Amino acid sequence: MRFCTEEYEKPDKGNMHKVLGHLTNFSLNKMSDKFVNTHDLEQQEEASKRTLKSLMKTLQGVGIDTGMLYEEIKKTCAKALVAIQPFVV
Repeated sequence: MRFCTEEYEKPDKGNMHKVLGHLTNFSLNKMSDKFVNTHDLEQQEEASKRTLKSLMKTLQGVGIDTGMLYEEIKKTCAKALVAIQPFVV
């Protein structure tokens, strides 16, 4: 998972240039002073780039049903694969 290095603000004419709060693009955010890089799997809660396991742990900590969320992610992936199947050789 990739995260912005700036706090998100609802887009408007005055903040559209603040790409580090709107885009999770790694190549942009890694240049930010606020970018947090860690290879330690136990300390990913504040990292700018995290594993799915770390994200699910964080979401579970705030009361999200991560089992249901994971099942919905799997369904979405399956539907995407079915949609592109006719175009795969």
